[in-house]
Parts: sequence; structure tokens; C-alpha cells
Amino acid sequence: KGIGIPKEDQKHIFNLYFRADNVLLTQGTGIGLNIVKSHVENLGGNISFKSVENKGSKFTVELPLHGNREEF
Repeated sequence: KGIGIPKEDQKHIFNLYFRADNVLLTQGTGIGLNIVKSHVENLGGNISFKSVENKGSKFTVELPLHGNREEF
């Protein structure tokens, strides 16, 4: 729950230094999501999100499971 990401800004949200229009007066650098995406992808995973402005955002991180679970 929160301010959400404006629809027109969503396509840029993982770009380095990008700040959505509705957070320009809020402290931040615009590097956090770019770093997370880079690390998740380096691990062979994926990050995605759904967001509605003035309602909030939900981020999903998927990471591959290595090895055979039956070994445990």
C-alpha cells in the first residue's frame, strides 16, 4: 500500500537514476530498483511488478531453485 507508480512512468521504473513524477520531492536516488533487477537477473531470476497510482505496488522476485529438493 502506498502512492503507487504512475502508468506512464512504469516502463522506466528499472532504469538507472529514474524517479517517477510522483516522488520527485521525496528523498531518493533512483538506483535501488536498478540494482535489485541487476542482481536478480545475475542469479538467473526475474523481477516484475504491478502498480496502481494512489493504491500501491506489488513487486515479485522469482529465483531459480538449484539442485534437487529430494536430496534434503
